[in-house]
Amino acid sequence: MSANNWFAPERSVPGMTDLTGTLNAIWAGILLTEVVTSIAIGRHVYNLRQCINNLSSWLLTTLYISLVKALLVLPYAWLHSKCALVQVTPDNSRWVHLAAFVYSDAIFYCGHRLAHECNLMWSAHVVHHSSPDYNYSTGFRASFLEHTLPFMFYWPLALVCPPEVYFFHKFLNQILQLWVHTELITKLPWPIEFILVTPSHHRVHHARNYGRKNFSGLFIIWDRMFGTFQEERTDRKPVYGLNSQPVVQGTYNPLWHQVHHLVATFRLAASGKVSLFTAFYTRTTGPGMINPTTTDKADEKSGALGKEKAVSAVSISARAAVRHDTPFDPSYPWERRPLGALDLYAGTRRAL
Repeated sequence: MSANNWFAPERSVPGMTDLTGTLNAIWAGILLTEVVTSIAIGRHVYNLRQCINNLSSWLLTTLYISLVKALLVLPYAWLHSKCALVQVTPDNSRWVHLAAFVYSDAIFYCGHRLAHECNLMWSAHVVHHSSPDYNYSTGFRASFLEHTLPFMFYWPLALVCPPEVYFFHKFLNQILQLWVHTELITKLPWPIEFILVTPSHHRVHHARNYGRKNFSGLFIIWDRMFGTFQEERTDRKPVYGLNSQPVVQGTYNPLWHQVHHLVATFRLAASGKVSLFTAFYTRTTGPGMINPTTTDKADEKSGALGKEKAVSAVSISARAAVRHDTPFDPSYPWERRPLGALDLYAGTRRAL
């Protein structure tokens, strides 16, 4: 295979175009709109260092995708060429598109839920949940592993859906999820809240004081069907991130944020404390397990979250809510002061 086909595999698939640039451009436009809006209405929803970390994750992920894009495209194209049960015709094309649209969202729900219940998959998803802030730059905060592990779940669609249709709907699914990472949009009218995933639903999903619910991408119906739906409550302000520390893992190093849970998972597997199955395919927490960022699942008995299960969820929420609600909280000073030359030097040295 030539280098051109490896880095641009869509050229070998008739009718397929690469929409990554379009996706990034739309997302950047939404982000800038939120920044301007938040400034205009006086809402402090962006912290400079967290935003830089989010965009750093996006740059790393974009670079990675450019290197492995062929692995995401060509196996699907090969499966369709060898195993397709249906050929797209003008008569059935609308049904093929509908199947791709619905299946993509259903599989997103399944893969997303599994990412919260399996250590190996959580290694790929934890980066997205590690920001203590919640805004459109958080949508950029993703792990390169997230584009490696879940793509196999979409292979069954190759039996009925050609590559160009599948990748279009996977792109559309991502585009339609962009708008939910915001605190500026309150609850919407009931029919919308009942059918679609809204910012209110997704705030619950990102909030560590809600116990992780609402895994759907576009249609909240999946959560309602499978018992994982939870309404946002007016008396419980969402608290985001993985623990009560403003700086997750104690560092802004985007490289460590990408791999910290994967490293912890392999250390756990090599320790002999649990079976390999438990280490890789379940969410094992507690002393000696994977700490400190295991605050994803609620402990129903103690009402606590992750490594802080000795402390009540109420006190965790109260401490963090004070930090996030107070624009100039003195306990969070490094998020408030402007970046200086020493910060940039230290950040560069830490990343190298």
